[in-house]
Amino acid sequence: KKHIFLICGIIFLSVIVTYAPRGYNQKDPNEIKVEIPKLSPMTQMIQSARAAGEDRRAEKRYAKRNAEIVTFVEDNPPPNPDNAALLYYQAFLLRPEPNESVFYKMNMIFGGEVADREVRTYLGHCLPMINLAEIASRIPQCTWGLWNDSETEFGLIDLRSNIGHLRNILSVDARTLAADGQYRAAMERCITMLRLSRHLSGDSGLCRISLEPEFSAMRAAQYILGVMPPDVETLTRFRGQLTNMKDVQSNYIRMLQEDFKST
Repeated sequence: KKHIFLICGIIFLSVIVTYAPRGYNQKDPNEIKVEIPKLSPMTQMIQSARAAGEDRRAEKRYAKRNAEIVTFVEDNPPPNPDNAALLYYQAFLLRPEPNESVFYKMNMIFGGEVADREVRTYLGHCLPMINLAEIASRIPQCTWGLWNDSETEFGLIDLRSNIGHLRNILSVDARTLAADGQYRAAMERCITMLRLSRHLSGDSGLCRISLEPEFSAMRAAQYILGVMPPDVETLTRFRGQLTNMKDVQSNYIRMLQEDFKST
């Protein structure tokens, strides 16, 4: 009997050793495949129809804005006179992410192409961002609130990226307004970019970034002047606004001189 029990015990242990790892692997969570339930055709159709409806409304809003656009009056007090940066940050959050097609077409507009329906629809989605940036640009005080140390390098990069997105949208909007014959409003977009540039130049850490929206504004203005008919009133107004602005490039040169002295 002892021999029989010993043999049975050996067989039992062999079975455990042989099959236990296999059982453990079957329960390994790394091998469990989670299948994401697919949307039903009806749900996909509803979502597609909703997105198409939002695009149509955005396109109509942009067309209506261009048809009824009213430029801001210079002495009109802004709703928040404390800090323009607060409104700029809110504007960044309102930017809709463009798809690859819109992104490509926007870059082509900088080369002289005219905005098509898809770009106009995207600009319609961007109207809340554009309007808020326009208001922010007219607020005198702008404090960005960035820490001046190496730990905030990512924040500076992120801010520069958002500034780039904003000036690209304003530039495309300016060119589209000019294509629609709204030359004064198109020039106002250039002024908005110039004001943004001045707000950036007020911070020593952002002085280099301040040149980017200024160059974008000047390139957009050059395009607008090339397509608009002679308009003394619009040109006189634009020249007067430029005269009242401080020189960003002189601030940049002064910053470089200070950096040179400190090295």
